[in-house]
Amino acid sequence: MVKMYKPEYYLVQFYMVKPGQKIGVIEVGCIELNGSQTKVQVAYEYIGLSETGNVFVSSFSSSDYNAFIAEWEALLVKYLQKAPTSPSTVTVKSGVPSSAGFSLPVMANVMC
Repeated sequence: MVKMYKPEYYLVQFYMVKPGQKIGVIEVGCIELNGSQTKVQVAYEYIGLSETGNVFVSSFSSSDYNAFIAEWEALLVKYLQKAPTSPSTVTVKSGVPSSAGFSLPVMANVMC
């Protein structure tokens, strides 16, 4: 479910709900770095809804988050490689449990 959508700022927030376990509030923002790269900033906030969700939230470490966001990045890169212009570089910057970012080439046909 979309919480906030501001396409003029290349910003979206949405909820990810795992019923009976947790709610995630995800924010994705994009900033053009230059004519060929876009910085993607991703932030997650988890809220436990049950003991299971609370255990997840309390045990979700920085290394868990970095592995999670690396998979998220890999899926985006895979998607973008199917676009007419393939990305040539992706730079990952290490994150903390609440946010991380990486750079992707600007793609005319992909709205971030």
